[in-house]
Amino acid sequence: MTFIRKVETWITKSKQTEDGWSQIKPFIFLKLTNNDGFEGWGEAFSLPAREKGIVEIIHNLMSSLSHVKDITPDRFYRESNLIADGHRGIDFSAATSAIEMSLWDIEGKKEKKPLYKILSKDYREKVPVYATIWSEDFKNDEILSSRCIETLSDGYGGIKIYPLQNRTVEQAATCVSKIRDVLGYKIPLMLDLACPKDTNISLNLASLVEEFRPHWFEEPVDGEATRSLKDIREKTNLRIVSGEKQCGLNHFIETLALDAVDIFNPDISGVGGIIDLIKNNQIIS
Repeated sequence: MTFIRKVETWITKSKQTEDGWSQIKPFIFLKLTNNDGFEGWGEAFSLPAREKGIVEIIHNLMSSLSHVKDITPDRFYRESNLIADGHRGIDFSAATSAIEMSLWDIEGKKEKKPLYKILSKDYREKVPVYATIWSEDFKNDEILSSRCIETLSDGYGGIKIYPLQNRTVEQAATCVSKIRDVLGYKIPLMLDLACPKDTNISLNLASLVEEFRPHWFEEPVDGEATRSLKDIREKTNLRIVSGEKQCGLNHFIETLALDAVDIFNPDISGVGGIIDLIKNNQIIS
């Protein structure tokens, strides 16, 4: 029988990277310790000004479930969904993600197995990894190009950039052109638009960058605007990506039914938990 005897949370401070490239946002970490001394670590998705609220939800959830004397990831999944009563939201889901992640970590340590071997018998030994290049410091295209080359030398297989960051649509297209010249066409180049408020911005940029064959076109509009996503997908020849800031199953079911995206990218620390991530994958498959 497993019960949690200690709940610890941390919110890291925002700070500048050592190389001055970007500002690191605050992160929320959780450690659960069970009655046998096993420790499980988890992370909660965080948005500005919500970190303390998410931490409070974590502690309230664990307090509400203190009566559960044999807490497992599956049991927690069922109980937390009952508490949510159909109204989860990203903050609640961030909290459940961290808790469930911690419980899975404990399960892996108890079984003395990596988690992927517990979750599936059909797993990959290796997966491709890309690097995200983000900077608030108005870096120009030449510096960004150098950063891409430097990052690839660290072993990453692809690059994601934010072409609209500090740029007009025309400047963004020029930036993509320059990065593609530097990378060539064998390296996957992902574009993240970070949800422009005006969908015309995304459509205009799409028409200008299609020739550079971006691997995907992420968040051309907020993920909740599924009909706008569908409209953009129908009007472009690019692979549309969304889902990073969405949670639960209903959103993904609706988006899939509308055929609004090509690729889902739910965040494991915000979608609700590993079980929800697996269920999303089953829906897509």
